[in-house]
This record gives sequence, structure tokens and C-alpha cells, in this order.
Amino acid sequence: MSEIRFDTYLERLRSTGSIALLQQELPAPVDEFRRGLRRAARAAGIRVLTSRQGGSFIAWDPAFEVPAEALRAAMDALTILPSTVATCPDDLVVMRDAPGGGWVCPECGRRVELPPSTRPKPDDTGIPGINGG
Repeated sequence: MSEIRFDTYLERLRSTGSIALLQQELPAPVDEFRRGLRRAARAAGIRVLTSRQGGSFIAWDPAFEVPAEALRAAMDALTILPSTVATCPDDLVVMRDAPGGGWVCPECGRRVELPPSTRPKPDDTGIPGINGG
């Protein structure tokens, strides 16, 4: 567990308030990662809650305040994100962040572009994310 650099994850918590990963993308077994993240967050003065359901791992700071602009951008993005794609072999697939912005289906390659009212947030943390944050 000591080889995991939690500072990258803590910076994501400070800047966006949450982390969302697939359990298979975690750098350690989910229980070990959760314990290590909570320990590192506590040392940094951040309270972290976690959930692991359906193959996902989510961690969030309950004290994080989301700006109104960010909520509007998220709602704009959700209104165009399709839940399923008829040509995709797996209708339960999770759309992933696409290079250059938007989302892409990892199974069929269908891409959904960001609407003009939504600006992509630069992210150089290297942490993969289900919803970009």
C-alpha cells in the first residue's frame, strides 16, 4: 500500500469533491485502497465517504460545495448523454471520457460531443474517471 501516491487522489477531492473509478482500475484491492485513501485524507484534514457498488468505487468529500456553474454544466451534459446505443453489443456499457472532450462508448466507439455551453475541465491528474471527476 505504501507505493500508492494518494496525493493525486487527494488533489482531485480538493478540486472536484469526488473520485469515481471502476474497481478494476484501482491500484490495489478495493478494501486496501479505501483504507489507504481514508487514512491519507484524514491526515490532510479531509473527511471522505466511500461507496462500492456494481463494480464502481466512489469517494467524496461531504463538505465540498459545488459551484452553481458546475451543476448547470453537469445537467447540460446529462441531457445529451444517451443511456444505450442500438449498435453497441452491450447496452449496459458505461460511456467513458473521450480524448478531446465528450464521451465515447468503449464497446462500439460511438462518440457524444460536449454541448457548446459545457466547457471541459482540464485534468492532468492521470486518474481515469467514469464521469470525468
